[in-house]
Amino acid sequence: MVHKGPNQAGNKGLLTYNNAVGIPGYTGFMPSTNALALPVKGFEHTGRPAASAEVDKLTVKSVDPRKTTQYADDYHKKPADTKGFSKTGGGYWISQRVLPPHTAFTATTTYRAETLNAEPNTAAILDRSQGLASTLVGYEAARQAGEVRRSISADPRARAENTARGIGTQTVLGRPGSGGNSSILAAAAAAAPSSPQAGSSVMVSSARRPATVPTRYGELPGYQTTYGAATDKMARMQADNELNGTGSFAPSNPGDPRFKTLPRVMNPGMGRNYSSYAAEYGGEGHDPMERQAPCKETMTRISVTRDLAGGTTRNVSHIPRYTGHIPTSAYATPQGREQGEAAEPRPDHKSAALTYTLDQYPRGRLPGYTGFKAQAPANIDAGLKHSVKLPCQGTTTGEATLRGTQFGVPHQDHGHYINSRAGLMTFFSNSVVGTEFVSDNGLFNAQVYYKEAKSQGALGIKTGGPSKLTHYGAPFRAAASMV
Repeated sequence: MVHKGPNQAGNKGLLTYNNAVGIPGYTGFMPSTNALALPVKGFEHTGRPAASAEVDKLTVKSVDPRKTTQYADDYHKKPADTKGFSKTGGGYWISQRVLPPHTAFTATTTYRAETLNAEPNTAAILDRSQGLASTLVGYEAARQAGEVRRSISADPRARAENTARGIGTQTVLGRPGSGGNSSILAAAAAAAPSSPQAGSSVMVSSARRPATVPTRYGELPGYQTTYGAATDKMARMQADNELNGTGSFAPSNPGDPRFKTLPRVMNPGMGRNYSSYAAEYGGEGHDPMERQAPCKETMTRISVTRDLAGGTTRNVSHIPRYTGHIPTSAYATPQGREQGEAAEPRPDHKSAALTYTLDQYPRGRLPGYTGFKAQAPANIDAGLKHSVKLPCQGTTTGEATLRGTQFGVPHQDHGHYINSRAGLMTFFSNSVVGTEFVSDNGLFNAQVYYKEAKSQGALGIKTGGPSKLTHYGAPFRAAASMV
């Protein structure tokens, strides 16, 4: 039903009711021979217009109360930006002559810089970055820990010889034989701990590679933060404990079994072997009923996916693991918050949706309308005889079917039906009532066969085209029948 506005009728249509004795509860296809078409009509709902004060209240609550335009908020235009220049000391095109000149125009393209001149540009970039610390927190710790691990994983005898000779190692502070000590004997003495792991350390001081190093161009491209320094120190301690077998990696305390090998670049201890989906919803074979709250008082009233719901009203008694639509509003109304709390259940209108409560508006203003009227006290006409007393507990479908069939089922008009046997020649010589039943399927197969197949003449010679004896070829012969 379509509402087209005040005092306008809706679309008209037809409803079909099965008036034959069929299967109870069957709602499938009904043939036209066993159905009765009744005209129905869409209704309109005309109520009292809303008060202006209430409309203004809702408008103020729902409209953005900003006083400035979006352009002014985005670009922060000030009155001085549109004021004419009044300074002297240059031409009218110079606003402030004391400002430094702008960056020179490069007069190049990305294609020329990255493709045609890639080699000199890359060499210049590498030259300017020599001696700088990486801005990735913990990169140095992971890289140097990898060097130490490769060293201690070699043969003990070869490792001891290389340590004494200073072969195959790099400069790492506190590592024996790495070039930190000028004397080979001092390096051998430094290798005196009981295990080679105990003598290996990746605690590199900031003096060797500081966080910020000025280049020869006078630039300070590096930076260091409190969080970065703390994380870098923790990463180095984690790598040192794992290599030496101390701390949480001691034999008595296996520690975290997730890191069997030390990553090259990623910070140790910063990852996990489970997904956020498994943490929120459980793994395979998990019973969702184990995660629900036993009662409403023990609910946290906070969504487990609240980090993905910024600006929404998810701080409610939500259904666990509900991932459907949630309305978003920067200015939530009190009605929306009250509904989100779910303090009272929603009213059930279906339980009271009887025939006399579906529509409560008269239809007397439609001239000449003789269709169905809703069962309401205002619509009861004393001169109209109903089959039952109103109001009643009956349904609209049952009432319409009863009133439509109380004077008998009208006969179907077959005047416009298609008769498939009219105007066709007989293809069966014994098509006589009582001798053989000829179905529509047999007629169709015979027609297709004699229309598509090449006909044969009297001598049995195939001709180039169909015979002109009939519309579909040669006369029918029972021996050539395919049916």
